[in-house]
Amino acid sequence: MIYYMIKCHLNKHDEEELTQFFFAHDCIGCELIEKPDLNDINGELYTLHDEDYPEEGVIVIAYFASSKIIHHLHAYLQTHNLKLLSDVQISKVSNIDGESYKEYFKPISIDDRLLVVPSWIENVSEDKIVTKILPGTGFGTGSHPSTKLALKLLSRYIKSEDVMLDWGTGSGILAISAKKLGARSVTALDIDELALKNARVNIELNQVVVKLLQGSIETINGVFSLIISNIVKKVLLAGMKTVYDRLQHQGLWILSGIVKTESEEVLKELTKNHFTLVEMISEDIWCSLVVRKEVG
Repeated sequence: MIYYMIKCHLNKHDEEELTQFFFAHDCIGCELIEKPDLNDINGELYTLHDEDYPEEGVIVIAYFASSKIIHHLHAYLQTHNLKLLSDVQISKVSNIDGESYKEYFKPISIDDRLLVVPSWIENVSEDKIVTKILPGTGFGTGSHPSTKLALKLLSRYIKSEDVMLDWGTGSGILAISAKKLGARSVTALDIDELALKNARVNIELNQVVVKLLQGSIETINGVFSLIISNIVKKVLLAGMKTVYDRLQHQGLWILSGIVKTESEEVLKELTKNHFTLVEMISEDIWCSLVVRKEVG
């Protein structure tokens, strides 16, 4: 089978918009390549060769089963003001040569106890909790800063008695990691059927028990001690009142997918909705928050 590989080198600020476009057009695998921050590396350093990383910006590599993406991408680039740092590269890879795409998916050390690895890697650290992910249409391989930030906070705050909801689960990476980190029960929610299929594959791969549900936050029943969501600001704000209702008193909500310039607006809305800030961390242009539900 022939696959189509698209490689785009662009301004870091534009990579999320492009990645979302790729996933909306049946991307079967997508990865980001950028120069690592040497001040924020935990555990073993798997690759550190200058030629592997761009000097500036980020490289987005995506794979597709259909050539239709070429037409869609051409139209998209004509109507969107993305800052490309070099020409877009489009090439065909065969089913045999296509295995080369795996070189772009590297193990990612989240902190001193959690490691995210692509599904085909067998020999991994025995002294860490390992989450395996098969890259697919569900956003979340662990490489995006918003996913890494969410995983860091999850590892820091999760407790063995937690009943957790992963709102907007995508690939299932947060839900799976929560279960592996010891949560008592985990429910994963997403509106996208394809994302849930990818999540189900990853859940089976990791041999954990996670309840999968399709729908919006408004459709979920029950009360949770911890809710985590790595989704865009607009959706976070729209679901804020529902999250409050679904959290137990003094339950925690981990929010990710927030651009730093949007954090003040989000914090203002959280305060109005009776949430108290516990911690905020950031990486590049992204930030993630932990807030606690207070009496309204």
